[in-house]
Amino acid sequence: DSSAVGTSPPPTDDTSDASTPVTSDDSTTPLAEAAPPPPSCTTCPLTVEYYNRPPPMHSDHYYVAISNNGSMPEALSDLTLRYWFTADGATSFDGHEYYAGGTINGNVTWTFTTLSATSTPPATAEADTYMEVSFNSAAGSVGAMSSTGDIQLEFNDHAYTATLNESNDYSHTASDTMATCAGQNNAITCQSMTITLYRAGMLVWGVEPGGA
Repeated sequence: DSSAVGTSPPPTDDTSDASTPVTSDDSTTPLAEAAPPPPSCTTCPLTVEYYNRPPPMHSDHYYVAISNNGSMPEALSDLTLRYWFTADGATSFDGHEYYAGGTINGNVTWTFTTLSATSTPPATAEADTYMEVSFNSAAGSVGAMSSTGDIQLEFNDHAYTATLNESNDYSHTASDTMATCAGQNNAITCQSMTITLYRAGMLVWGVEPGGA
């Protein structure tokens, strides 16, 4: 008898069996995007605070802060500071950031520019060079009605041989010291009109050398 009883059908390669769970490929599902940074204020009133620190004779050492007196955050990457001084015979300089609070620390950069009789502004007896301080985007923002706290900066003659005389520097104020201007929690209480501040290259605080 060729009819077999109780035999099982041969296995098949059919993968469409309804009992097999069906999974969907979600590799194309878009990931949630990070929230964009808050818009940066373009009109917030800003101020600069400062005091000097006793430096070695080959360098200038100062603490500076930026305060935002507006109602929106201000992106630090939109801002630059200029500290004006006399080169006293030095021809190149190195800058240093020793400390800044939070995300500002390590995200401060600088350049040095020499002035001449035909530059804008022109060189004066108190300023023939300036140190321009700027911030990477990673430095973040200074919030509404708040301050960066002190940013501790220094520059020196690259050869470390020139004696820098702070007393004839436009941005140096001898009476603004740690004893008179240092507040609590790294705050600075003395404003400086001779360290100038720019937003997108436009002067928003202070008076440049030779200005009214």
